[in-house]
This record gives sequence, C-alpha cells and structure tokens, in this order.
Amino acid sequence: MGETIRGDTDISFANYFITADRLKIIDMTRFYYIDYTCFITPMPKPLPQYTAVAWPFKLNVWIAVLLMLILLPPVVRLTGNVEPIKWYRSLNNGYWYILGVVLNRPPSLQIEPVSSSVRIVVLFSWIGGFILVVIYQSSLIAFLLVPLPAQPVNTLEDLLESGLHWGVRDSGGWGEWFSNSIDPTSRKIAEGFEFVRGIDGGISRVLEGNFAFMNSGTFLRYLVSSNFTNEYGQTTLHVTRECFVPFRIGLGMPRFSVYTKKFNAVISRVVEAGMVSHWFQNLLDKAEKKQREKSRKKQEQTKMQDPFSSTPKSLSLYHMQGAFILLVAGWVLSALVYLWEILLWYMCRCEPAGIGNNVTMVSIKRPGKIPSYG
Repeated sequence: MGETIRGDTDISFANYFITADRLKIIDMTRFYYIDYTCFITPMPKPLPQYTAVAWPFKLNVWIAVLLMLILLPPVVRLTGNVEPIKWYRSLNNGYWYILGVVLNRPPSLQIEPVSSSVRIVVLFSWIGGFILVVIYQSSLIAFLLVPLPAQPVNTLEDLLESGLHWGVRDSGGWGEWFSNSIDPTSRKIAEGFEFVRGIDGGISRVLEGNFAFMNSGTFLRYLVSSNFTNEYGQTTLHVTRECFVPFRIGLGMPRFSVYTKKFNAVISRVVEAGMVSHWFQNLLDKAEKKQREKSRKKQEQTKMQDPFSSTPKSLSLYHMQGAFILLVAGWVLSALVYLWEILLWYMCRCEPAGIGNNVTMVSIKRPGKIPSYG
C-alpha cells in the first residue's frame, strides 16, 4: 500500500477492499470480486458416546416409533373383538405384542390370529417392525465406531449460544460494521468482540478450542483447505455458512493513474466471463488436494512405524457404554418399583380392611395359562 501511495508501483494486487477512506489516497479499479465476512471456529467435539444408541434414527423417527407403540396396541385390541382367541382382547397383551414386534421378538405361533382383520394388523406390524430393526441394526455399529459430530456454528445466533469467545483483528475497522448495525444480534456480537494482534493471533486462539475469529470468508476457506484438512477431506476448523458485510475487492493504483480505465475494461470482461470465480475455486481445490496428499503421506509413515495401528478394532466398553447405561437404568427402575410394591404390600397388610372384628375377605382368581413369548 505504501509503495502505491508514493507512486513506486504502477499497480498493486492484494486483498484491497474498496472503501471511501482508501479512495482518498489511491485509485482503485472496478471490483473484480465480492467477498463476505465470516467466522472461523473450531470443529465441535463429538456428541457423548453414551448417546450413540440413539444416533441411527433422528428425533422425528424416534417420535414416530413411540407413536406406533402407543397407537397400535389399541388397534390390536379393537380388532381382537372378532378374534376367537381371547388373548388379543387384552390391551395389556397388545402393548407387549407390539413391543415384541419392534424388538424383533414377536409372540410364538401358539397365539396365531384367526380373523382376517387381526391378521392384517399383525402382518403389517411385522413388516414395519422388521424394516425398522434391520435399518437400526445395520447403522448402529457404524455409529458406535465413528462418533457423530455435534452441529457446528453456522449463524450469529449459534455463536451466541455456543459459549465461544469471538474477536477480530485490532486494525481495519472490522468491529465498526457490527456496532453501527440496527440488528440486535449484530449489536450483541459487537459488544462481545475481543481484539487480537493479526491473523496469526486470531487463528492461534481458534486452535485453542474456545474462540471464533472473523475475517474474509475467501481467505478463511483457503486457510482451512491448505492447512487444516486431512486425507479424508475432514477439517479441524470450520467456516460459518452464514456470512455478512459484503465488500468489494479491486486493484490498487497511484492517484490519477492513466491505467485505471484500461484495467477497468479488462476486468469487466474477465468478471463477466466468470473467470475470477473459476480461478478462486481452482485455487481452493488445488490447495485442498495438496494438503490431503500431504496428510495421506504422513498417515502412511505413521502406519509403517506402527503396523498394528491399522488392525481392526474391537468394540470396547467405551463404545458400548450407552447399552450398559440403559441396562443399569432398567435395573435401578426395577429396584425402585420393587421397593414401592413391597411398601404398598406392607401398608395394605397392616391397615384394617373393616370396622371392629369384621374382616373383608378378598379372593384372587388366578388367570389361566398365558402363552409365553417365543
């Protein structure tokens, strides 16, 4: 910039934003690219491993399964009115039946329905339960071995809720773009700005894991592609999808330069042909390809030094903690219900059933044999 102001160079190329202050000291060509301001953040840590048993299905699928468990048993009970086998006329049996179907443990053939309506309900329940079980089982192992990443920061609202600190360089007037905004979210962002010394200072804070740094979106994407991408294309840093504050970029020239109009004509043709966007994309692709190749070679060297690192991994207690937590939770719930039943039995035994010497006799009729699940 200094050489351009003094006239030592005829043209200078850099990430020059076309601003009113800059146009007072140098000439600038028409813009050849429009960039936006983005935040770069650390990739979020994976979700807790004990939640892996729920990852194969999204929340709306689990809600649909729960609704099926709630709504299908009354349907079985309703159609059981025309069923000769009395087992289907119990709502309690209906709930256990549908639960067994979903868990791929349907009842034995001893209670095979006779009526067509019950058979249709049972048939489609088996088909739906079979599909759910197969999809869940086929996906569960993959989710147990590969942790599911949390949702990264993509909007200003996400940034405010993430618990991260955020900041920008201490020069260039970056923070003023937010402080002058009438948007309340942008004002909150402006109030929380922490200023760092240069880009290196901001990126080092981001690598510590608790900071979001704001800068040119194109530059940040190039930085991630060329330095923080592994051989599989996975990145350790994340550039937010929501960007803001558009600014125009042009070439710098000394004041009253005779080349400004000529360069404006050439830049117009290049921009209209889509060459600038094409060049930028090629630059990002080449940088990412080079970094992935570098990471791949480094990984191969690690495997040569430790040949056992590539052997298949068995599922450990860490991977299975979700299943064991469910098991222990079931034991605890069963113990609590058992204690509650003992307490009720003791209270009913000690409390008189009648007045004076009158005692109310209660007879309990044992139900007939109920077929067990096969």
